[in-house]
Amino acid sequence: MSYRHIFVHLDSSEHCEKRVVPTLVMAQRFGAHVTAVFSQVDGVIPDYGIPEGLPKTTAAVGGWVVDKFAQRAREADVRFNADVANLGSAATVIEETTEAARNADLAVIGQHDPHNMLGETPEDLVDHVILDSARPVLVIPYAGLFYDIGRRVLVGWNGTREATRALNDGMPLISGAEEVRLLTVQPPKEMTKPFEELQGRLMHHLKVHGIEPKLLREPKSSDMSVANLLVSRITDYGCDLLVLGGYGHYGFPAVLRGGVTRGLLKQTTVPTLLSH
Repeated sequence: MSYRHIFVHLDSSEHCEKRVVPTLVMAQRFGAHVTAVFSQVDGVIPDYGIPEGLPKTTAAVGGWVVDKFAQRAREADVRFNADVANLGSAATVIEETTEAARNADLAVIGQHDPHNMLGETPEDLVDHVILDSARPVLVIPYAGLFYDIGRRVLVGWNGTREATRALNDGMPLISGAEEVRLLTVQPPKEMTKPFEELQGRLMHHLKVHGIEPKLLREPKSSDMSVANLLVSRITDYGCDLLVLGGYGHYGFPAVLRGGVTRGLLKQTTVPTLLSH
């Protein structure tokens, strides 16, 4: 299994390079084509980093960011196409980014930085792409540098639809890992089959792919949220990738789902692949 087409979102923020680098490394690893799209709120112009003399317009800045990406992709010998999306409001950014993500095997988006007050992109961009693109989304944290992702993987699995989809969407990365840990935190009450039966079937599926994960199971703690627990275990095990289903809880409107997902998106310290 492989990713043959990767989408990466570009903007003029200082964190853009942090997702370009791992995207190009993955493209080299999988022989993938990369589609890069610059999309941010029109009229938002950074006051740092842009070349002297560049017109103070979002379109001009976008063209410069795309040219920088193209240079990096050529140096990495990665096939690509790159463009500036239609510019407009925050809603336009969400629409353009989500549409681009739909037409790729994997979307790479940056984690929202709460300390960035410029507002190049809407705070809930990642949420919308996960919910509406129908594609796996790899969220790259704003803090830290990440290169070769997926050597030590933590998979959050509880037998649900979203967890199953995330695990299979992440298989190209998981299958090449040196170590995989499968962590379950209190399976949901609405499961109709015994958890052990579902887990046994999953283990057979993974074994067919040559993956034999270490199984971990923890009760839900009253002192620690699931998001905090996952972040803690990432640190404990030295993982460089988390794979997780996002925005579950059937019976609730989408806007009310995803307490764990939203908490995790604020806290994650490693690249996190989420599928809905």
